[in-house]
Amino acid sequence: MNTKEKLIDKISHIQDESILEEIMELVELELEFTGDEIQLSNDQKTFIDQGVKDIESGNVLNDSEAKKLTKEWLKKR
Repeated sequence: MNTKEKLIDKISHIQDESILEEIMELVELELEFTGDEIQLSNDQKTFIDQGVKDIESGNVLNDSEAKKLTKEWLKKR
């Protein structure tokens, strides 16, 4: 089974509508991207600015910490 088939299989088992909506946004973004500049919304710009501030202040997680928190969050949903 290739990666695409694995992903489709896993997605078919997700019941949480909010997660499915996030996946849909990512897929739509990929399909819309043509190599041209991407126009960001004001909300997206705000989130990016906040992320940069978090990095500058050291408010970051390493990969394993982020994965652990994500798994814990998903289990609660």
